[in-house]
Amino acid sequence: MGNSKASPRPILLIAGTRPEAIKLALLSKELDLLKIPTLFCTLGQHAELLDDALRSFQVEPDIVCKIMKPGQDLFHVTSRSLMEAQKVFRKVQPSMVVVQGDTTTAMASALAAFYMKIPIAHVEAGLRTPSIQRPFPEELNRRMISLVADLHFAPTEKAAKRLLKEGVPKDSVFSTGNTVVDALFWVRKQIELGKIRVNKDLFDTIVKQKKLQRKLMLLTAHRRESFGEGLVSIFRAMRRALQEHNDLFILFPMHPNPAIREAFEASELSYAANLLHLPPLSYHDLVFALDSADIVATDSGGIQEEAASLNKHVMVLRKETDRPEAHLVLTGTDEEKILRGIRQMMRTKQTADRMLPYGDGLASRRISLIIQDLWSSA
Repeated sequence: MGNSKASPRPILLIAGTRPEAIKLALLSKELDLLKIPTLFCTLGQHAELLDDALRSFQVEPDIVCKIMKPGQDLFHVTSRSLMEAQKVFRKVQPSMVVVQGDTTTAMASALAAFYMKIPIAHVEAGLRTPSIQRPFPEELNRRMISLVADLHFAPTEKAAKRLLKEGVPKDSVFSTGNTVVDALFWVRKQIELGKIRVNKDLFDTIVKQKKLQRKLMLLTAHRRESFGEGLVSIFRAMRRALQEHNDLFILFPMHPNPAIREAFEASELSYAANLLHLPPLSYHDLVFALDSADIVATDSGGIQEEAASLNKHVMVLRKETDRPEAHLVLTGTDEEKILRGIRQMMRTKQTADRMLPYGDGLASRRISLIIQDLWSSA
């Protein structure tokens, strides 16, 4: 990492999507508290969503790149991320690059750092599914990052053991908990204290449905491998569930990808009663919706973790999950399985137990202290 006392070179945190920003924001704050020179770079794979997430944490990026373009595909995101990361690294000369998760921008940034012989820290390391095709392309991305990373911050003991089984050196693997739990608890506390205000229309809608004693489902669906018939099948199941259950209300923040709106329209879910579809929610509004929900149906990895940490019934709209630690109902995109899962959850009361399978909200602190030890001894 170089001689930090003579000429401290900054640690660079890099994010391209909203989930990355959410899971790195509090780590950035913790590193600042430890007086470690730190820069936050956004590549902008999800430009507006990413900026909005950082505002929830009062984090201002130091470096802003804008790789996003309409209709972007994996070839564009990969190549632009790789080249933009190279430019940033040449300018900043970081002592370490911190990437998060399994996005294409994280993989490309790690690859750029590897090419430039810059140490790499991987936050949320060690998640796996049996198939490299699912989730696509995330499973490949995170396996590639594991090959080049120098530090592996695993969110669970299972993830840490998986890395060791793959031959990752033991002294480079740390089980820290997941930083998404830090973000979740921090934002929820800010809402409770009145320091963050929830969107009034969203607040009023949820209060109204609670007064009507309806069960509230938060639905999110955006996986690339589900595009087309998979998404249509998910949305048809939701339409049928609303027809069966007058006491169910679905809140659906829709991802901006046009493929999702096409499936939504094709399924005729848009005509269903007791459904509110919205543009993507700000992160603090999403936290409020999650905290208020009785049921969560999602294909998002992060939301699986957040919902489980809030002790919600979680239905996973994927064929496989890389978050097996929590109690989840795995349905994939099969219409009948989804419908059976909803029927089961409508009958089941929420339990009072909270296992906190993904951490206690202190992962960012643990990671920052590990980095501090390396920094001070460099």
